[in-house]
Amino acid sequence: MSNTTIVVLAIVAIVVVAAIAVYVWLWLRKRRRIDEMTPEEREFYEAKRQRDQAIALSEKTLKTTVEAWTAPVKMAEQSLAAAHSIGARPLGSFEKVRLFEDHVETPQGTFRFENGAVEAVVDTAANLARVKEAVLSRADKQVFADFVSRTGRPEGAQALYLVVETPIFVTLIALGTGDEPDARQFSLSVNGAAVSAAGHQASRESAVARAQADLERVLADKAAAVQSAQTELEAVAVDTRRLDAATRAVEEAAVRSAPPRSAPPE
Repeated sequence: MSNTTIVVLAIVAIVVVAAIAVYVWLWLRKRRRIDEMTPEEREFYEAKRQRDQAIALSEKTLKTTVEAWTAPVKMAEQSLAAAHSIGARPLGSFEKVRLFEDHVETPQGTFRFENGAVEAVVDTAANLARVKEAVLSRADKQVFADFVSRTGRPEGAQALYLVVETPIFVTLIALGTGDEPDARQFSLSVNGAAVSAAGHQASRESAVARAQADLERVLADKAAAVQSAQTELEAVAVDTRRLDAATRAVEEAAVRSAPPRSAPPE
């Protein structure tokens, strides 16, 4: 063991011994002071100590009660958030179109399936021009102009497009080489999500109602528990009967022990 280590250990030992000595000295001094008290003073001391301890215990109970309800409230709030998210999971994307269980997002806008019919299709420019020309005219002007231009050329007539049609807007996307499989799968996903949306909405509303009721119950139980602890603290704080009686006894003893006043000279 090095000299430095020995010195450090010695200093630590001295500090610990000094701390113990101070504590013992303070405790003995307190005991002497209590032993020297009159019965009335000792009762006052004990009454005050009992009241202080009771208040401290009630305050700790209140704090513990509030903390104990933190986790249940958080869990209930998380359950409510999860219920609101039912039917809103992302299902995939293609180019700049993103699909969710309850809506579709495109450069032209966002549309919720509950607000109307949505249809997605992949087809050649020629076929689309023949059966959906009026629909496609609502697409982005630049994209539609390119579509019309390509349709007028023999090689362009067979170009493939993805169309996402909503009552509010139409999204038209020209497919590149190798895009057809992904585009067709995506169109099936869009159509399936549009059909399933009603079921998701019903499940979401039911789950939200249950989670909201659970949260309100937890909050009510927390409020009742906290109020009970708060009421107990207030009752302890205002209960000064023993302390008041001890105070009066000390004052009366002081009066009794006071030397009699000398009579004033005549």
